[in-house]
Amino acid sequence: MSQPLAQLAFKVSLVLAVVGVAGAVVAAVVGWVLLAVLPRQEARADPPPTLVGTTPLVTPPPVGPSTCTAELAVHQRWDDGFIATIVVTNAGERPVRGWSVEWTFSDEQEVRNSWNAQITQNGRTVHAENVEHNRTIAAAGTTSFGLQGSGVPPRDARLVCRTG
Repeated sequence: MSQPLAQLAFKVSLVLAVVGVAGAVVAAVVGWVLLAVLPRQEARADPPPTLVGTTPLVTPPPVGPSTCTAELAVHQRWDDGFIATIVVTNAGERPVRGWSVEWTFSDEQEVRNSWNAQITQNGRTVHAENVEHNRTIAAAGTTSFGLQGSGVPPRDARLVCRTG
Protein backbone atom coordinates (compact mmCIF):
# COMPACT_ATOMS: atom_id res chain seq x y z
CA MET A 1 0.00 0.00 0.00
CA SER A 2 1.33 3.45 -0.78
CA GLN A 3 2.31 5.67 2.10
CA PRO A 4 -0.45 8.26 1.44
CA LEU A 5 -3.07 5.49 1.42
CA ALA A 6 -1.61 4.02 4.60
CA GLN A 7 -1.75 7.43 6.25
CA LEU A 8 -5.33 7.92 5.07
CA ALA A 9 -6.32 4.49 6.42
CA PHE A 10 -4.66 5.33 9.73
CA LYS A 11 -6.48 8.68 9.99
CA VAL A 12 -9.83 7.11 9.06
CA SER A 13 -9.20 4.44 11.70
CA LEU A 14 -8.51 7.10 14.34
CA VAL A 15 -11.65 9.07 13.51
CA LEU A 16 -13.81 5.96 13.52
CA ALA A 17 -12.27 4.76 16.77
CA VAL A 18 -13.37 8.01 18.41
CA VAL A 19 -16.96 6.98 17.68
CA GLY A 20 -16.57 4.01 20.01
CA VAL A 21 -16.26 0.26 19.90
CA ALA A 22 -18.43 0.00 16.78
CA GLY A 23 -16.17 2.57 15.16
CA ALA A 24 -13.11 0.52 16.10
CA VAL A 25 -14.60 -2.56 14.46
CA VAL A 26 -15.39 -0.60 11.31
CA ALA A 27 -11.87 0.90 11.39
CA ALA A 28 -10.33 -2.58 11.59
CA VAL A 29 -12.43 -3.78 8.64
CA VAL A 30 -11.54 -0.69 6.59
CA GLY A 31 -7.84 -1.24 7.30
CA TRP A 32 -8.08 -4.91 6.34
CA VAL A 33 -9.94 -4.10 3.11
CA LEU A 34 -7.36 -1.47 2.18
CA LEU A 35 -4.52 -3.90 2.84
CA ALA A 36 -6.18 -6.83 1.05
CA VAL A 37 -7.75 -5.13 -1.97
CA LEU A 38 -5.50 -2.26 -2.98
CA PRO A 39 -2.39 -3.11 -4.98
CA ARG A 40 0.80 -3.05 -3.02
CA GLN A 41 3.36 -0.48 -4.02
CA GLU A 42 6.86 0.08 -2.88
CA ALA A 43 7.19 2.72 -0.20
CA ARG A 44 8.33 6.05 -1.60
CA ALA A 45 10.07 8.88 0.11
CA ASP A 46 7.28 11.30 -0.85
CA PRO A 47 6.52 13.86 1.83
CA PRO A 48 3.17 13.44 3.56
CA PRO A 49 0.35 15.49 2.03
CA THR A 50 -0.40 18.86 3.59
CA LEU A 51 -3.99 19.19 4.79
CA VAL A 52 -5.47 22.63 4.30
CA GLY A 53 -8.91 23.66 5.54
CA THR A 54 -9.96 20.20 6.67
CA THR A 55 -13.41 19.48 8.07
CA PRO A 56 -14.15 16.87 10.75
CA LEU A 57 -15.48 13.60 9.34
CA VAL A 58 -17.59 12.92 12.40
CA THR A 59 -20.44 15.19 13.43
CA PRO A 60 -20.91 15.27 17.20
CA PRO A 61 -24.27 13.97 18.44
CA PRO A 62 -26.96 16.60 18.87
CA VAL A 63 -27.26 18.13 22.28
CA GLY A 64 -30.77 18.19 23.66
CA PRO A 65 -33.05 16.56 26.14
CA SER A 66 -33.62 12.84 26.07
CA THR A 67 -37.19 11.74 26.31
CA CYS A 68 -38.77 8.88 28.17
CA THR A 69 -42.18 7.33 28.59
CA ALA A 70 -43.53 5.10 31.32
CA GLU A 71 -46.34 2.56 31.33
CA LEU A 72 -47.90 0.80 34.34
CA ALA A 73 -49.37 -2.70 34.06
CA VAL A 74 -51.10 -4.57 36.90
CA HIS A 75 -50.10 -8.26 36.94
CA GLN A 76 -51.82 -9.59 40.04
CA ARG A 77 -54.69 -8.37 42.15
CA TRP A 78 -56.45 -9.60 45.26
CA ASP A 79 -59.04 -8.20 47.68
CA ASP A 80 -56.89 -5.41 49.06
CA GLY A 81 -53.74 -5.32 46.98
CA PHE A 82 -51.97 -5.65 43.68
CA ILE A 83 -48.59 -6.10 42.00
CA ALA A 84 -47.65 -3.79 39.13
CA THR A 85 -44.72 -3.33 36.78
CA ILE A 86 -43.75 0.01 35.31
CA VAL A 87 -41.76 -0.06 32.06
CA VAL A 88 -39.62 3.01 31.38
CA THR A 89 -38.71 3.50 27.70
CA ASN A 90 -36.03 5.80 26.34
CA ALA A 91 -37.75 7.33 23.31
CA GLY A 92 -34.70 9.44 22.48
CA GLU A 93 -31.73 8.92 20.23
CA ARG A 94 -29.18 9.21 23.05
CA PRO A 95 -28.74 7.19 26.24
CA VAL A 96 -30.65 8.41 29.29
CA ARG A 97 -28.49 8.87 32.39
CA GLY A 98 -30.90 9.05 35.28
CA TRP A 99 -34.69 8.94 35.18
CA SER A 100 -37.72 9.34 37.42
CA VAL A 101 -41.42 8.59 37.12
CA GLU A 102 -44.21 10.32 39.02
CA TRP A 103 -47.92 9.67 39.21
CA THR A 104 -50.92 10.23 41.44
CA PHE A 105 -53.07 7.33 42.59
CA SER A 106 -56.80 7.81 42.01
CA ASP A 107 -57.84 6.19 45.29
CA GLU A 108 -56.23 5.36 48.62
CA GLN A 109 -53.56 3.03 47.22
CA GLU A 110 -50.28 2.79 49.06
CA VAL A 111 -46.92 1.40 47.93
CA ARG A 112 -45.90 -1.37 50.36
CA ASN A 113 -42.81 -2.78 48.62
CA SER A 114 -40.84 -1.99 45.49
CA TRP A 115 -37.90 -3.28 43.49
CA ASN A 116 -35.52 -1.76 40.93
CA ALA A 117 -36.49 1.81 41.92
CA GLN A 118 -36.33 4.08 44.96
CA ILE A 119 -39.98 4.96 45.66
CA THR A 120 -41.40 7.62 47.95
CA GLN A 121 -45.07 8.43 48.47
CA ASN A 122 -46.66 11.59 49.83
CA GLY A 123 -50.42 11.18 50.09
CA ARG A 124 -51.56 9.91 46.69
CA THR A 125 -48.48 11.19 44.82
CA VAL A 126 -45.80 8.58 44.10
CA HIS A 127 -42.25 9.38 42.99
CA ALA A 128 -39.97 6.61 41.65
CA GLU A 129 -36.31 7.15 40.83
CA ASN A 130 -33.74 4.90 39.23
CA VAL A 131 -31.31 2.88 41.32
CA GLU A 132 -27.65 2.64 40.34
CA HIS A 133 -27.86 -0.56 38.27
CA ASN A 134 -30.63 0.78 35.98
CA ARG A 135 -29.65 4.45 35.93
CA THR A 136 -28.64 4.40 32.24
CA ILE A 137 -31.11 3.41 29.53
CA ALA A 138 -29.70 2.96 26.03
CA ALA A 139 -31.24 4.84 23.12
CA ALA A 140 -34.55 3.11 22.27
CA GLY A 141 -33.99 0.84 25.31
CA THR A 142 -36.14 0.01 28.32
CA THR A 143 -35.88 -0.78 31.99
CA SER A 144 -38.56 -1.67 34.49
CA PHE A 145 -39.39 -1.61 38.16
CA GLY A 146 -42.16 -3.10 40.20
CA LEU A 147 -44.24 -2.49 43.25
CA GLN A 148 -46.66 -4.16 45.60
CA GLY A 149 -49.50 -1.89 46.58
CA SER A 150 -52.42 -1.97 48.94
CA GLY A 151 -55.95 -1.02 47.94
CA VAL A 152 -57.64 -1.53 44.62
CA PRO A 153 -55.40 -1.58 41.54
CA PRO A 154 -54.88 1.89 40.06
CA ARG A 155 -56.97 2.91 37.07
CA ASP A 156 -56.12 5.64 34.62
CA ALA A 157 -52.86 6.58 36.34
CA ARG A 158 -51.08 9.27 34.29
CA LEU A 159 -47.36 8.59 34.56
CA VAL A 160 -44.89 11.42 33.95
CA CYS A 161 -41.35 10.35 33.08
CA ARG A 162 -38.37 12.70 33.38
CA THR A 163 -34.71 12.24 32.52
CA GLY A 164 -31.54 13.58 34.04
